Amino acid sequence: MVEAVGENVTEFRPGDEVFGGKDGAYAEYVCARADRAIVPKPANVTFEEAAAVPVAALTALQGLRDKGQLQPGQKVLVNGASGGVGTFAVQIAKGPRRGVDRGLQHGECGHRAIARRRSSH
Repeated sequence: MVEAVGENVTEFRPGDEVFGGKDGAYAEYVCARADRAIVPKPANVTFEEAAAVPVAALTALQGLRDKGQLQPGQKVLVNGASGGVGTFAVQIAKGPRRGVDRGLQHGECGHRAIARRRSSH
């Protein structure tokens, strides 16, 4: 919940419901840049649901970009795309100039699912 805004902030007003990620976010109050750390919280999303987004999204981003070194045009198989990190991994992989293969149907896992995907291409 926005408590106060700086004089040049136009995106937010006191009382706006927001979420995001910022060092110190577990404190009672935290100062965040309006253009980086926070976004409006959708009305149909609880604060508890919104709190899960930054961790899952950043984990997916770090896995694809930093550890996986995903490059434009590469294809990605997201094994377990129905969870928090997997859902974000699919969305990130579908970004501009990136190919994505959601790969697995609900409930599939392990070597059988990967073999099925390989044989279908």
